[in-house]
Amino acid sequence: MKQYRLHYSLLWLSLFGLMFGEFGCMKPKPESFPELEIEPDQLQRQIQSGFEMEIIDVRTYEEYAEGHIPNAKFFPAEDIYQNIELIPKDKPVVLYCTVGNQSLLTARMLVEQGYKNVEILKGGLNAWTYEIEKKSYE
Repeated sequence: MKQYRLHYSLLWLSLFGLMFGEFGCMKPKPESFPELEIEPDQLQRQIQSGFEMEIIDVRTYEEYAEGHIPNAKFFPAEDIYQNIELIPKDKPVVLYCTVGNQSLLTARMLVEQGYKNVEILKGGLNAWTYEIEKKSYE
């Protein structure tokens, strides 16, 4: 009987791990970090005022080509480590993706690498109601 309970417990733990674990289908979205978020209106005001910053699109090449914030640099999230030396540490960096999850994960990685002034566009490009530039990465 004890062996049956042990197998039953292990089965439940395995199912729980599959549902909520690192690769599970029910994995929650990354927690929000309001201190890292910049509102679309605030970012637009900074762009218009000429505020010096680096805006980086971390989506795929196809998404970038379909439309991006004007003058945004393109570094897909999966290539950030290979391009990290191209991302300045001496000025603000604003990351964005489609809705904010990938940019949040990328921002956390940059902070772990010593970046001090990193923000993400709250709501991602889906929340951006301003000008969109459509041209491919050069």
